[in-house]
Amino acid sequence: MKGMDYRKTFQRIQEHVRAQGFFVTETELSMDERTKHEKVAMVAMRGGGYNATRTPMDLPIAQEVIRVVVSARGPVVKLPTMGGPVPLETIERTLGTRTIVIPIANHDDNQHSFDENVRIQNLWEGIELMAALLTM
Repeated sequence: MKGMDYRKTFQRIQEHVRAQGFFVTETELSMDERTKHEKVAMVAMRGGGYNATRTPMDLPIAQEVIRVVVSARGPVVKLPTMGGPVPLETIERTLGTRTIVIPIANHDDNQHSFDENVRIQNLWEGIELMAALLTM
């Protein structure tokens, strides 16, 4: 969520688990270490993290992207925030710019699971949409 620092959020999660009576660790414990504590929870952040970002939908570039998408595809659902780990904050900070994500996958694509899929129609429409965006 925009405005939340991922490091502070991670610390708050650890604190919450501790408040439930758990010994909290970020690494695997040996059997000896485990027997020293009645309740043990490993709460670890793998691979670092990054903060969320949100590009205002009323910016001129956002309005132009929306216009092009609607003209190419018809009425669309506009979401100010996407779920999932996308390092947009890192891109925005490094390049000093804003980002806009235009997903093309079907709603039930089971992203990043063993049965991930994409409908051919969504792929085809996505190609047409990206072509329209590249000509704006």
